Amino acid sequence: MAIRWKTTDSHDAIRYTALDAHKQPVNLIGATARFLMGKRGDADSVIINESAQVVDEMAGKLAYELTEIATLEAGTFNAEFHVEWPDGSRKVFPSEGYLAVTVAPSLDVSKVGEVEERIVMRVSQIEEFKDEIVAEVDGFRATVGQAEDAAVEAEVQADYAKTQGDYAKIEADRVAGMDVSKLTAQLAEKATKTELQAVVAGSPKGAYSTLTDLQTTHPSGDAGIYVVSSDGNWYYWDGSIWTVGGQYLTTQWVNALTAQNEPWEVV
Repeated sequence: MAIRWKTTDSHDAIRYTALDAHKQPVNLIGATARFLMGKRGDADSVIINESAQVVDEMAGKLAYELTEIATLEAGTFNAEFHVEWPDGSRKVFPSEGYLAVTVAPSLDVSKVGEVEERIVMRVSQIEEFKDEIVAEVDGFRATVGQAEDAAVEAEVQADYAKTQGDYAKIEADRVAGMDVSKLTAQLAEKATKTELQAVVAGSPKGAYSTLTDLQTTHPSGDAGIYVVSSDGNWYYWDGSIWTVGGQYLTTQWVNALTAQNEPWEVV
């Protein structure tokens, strides 16, 4: 089968019927095809390797729609169709020889230059698109990194919450079954002693905006008293929790925080 074109042709199509050894149409159900073309006598000079169409599966009909790139270079070429079925088996058509393609020079050589410019433009657009994709991938990776950091922080907070829950369970198990009146008396006595110790210790050790800030900074307690500016109370550690001791009358302690909203420490 001989095919003749001129440079820059892009209107035609190669139509081919794949036949078996008995000259019968090959069953192409589910098959895919590619069209390859290279310089005659040079097996390494493939200039076209593109998808082809299976036009009629039962009749074995294949087709390749011509592109400007296919006819950009004049010369003699060999061409063939490569077919692959769903089970992975492959077959090259024609089985013997090649489709002979001749591309003769067109008298209007300026058209070749126009085609080359269009190809360069397309390559440039592809490169720009690739750069955009790379930038989007980098942004996605950064977002994933932030999400991973957030997940680590959430895991730390979950571990802290679990520790606090375990501590609460231990305390609950410890007091379970104790005489309520006796326990109340012990706690009252303990609170009174702790409160007196805190007051005797003298001036507050520091101030916090909220009780939560105090609890977060000293989750296991601390000696001395601290002032909370949001309610104006002073607090002491009773051995288990931060307990309010009453309104702190020295007003300047209410706002005793640094510009960074950190507690002012007595030295």
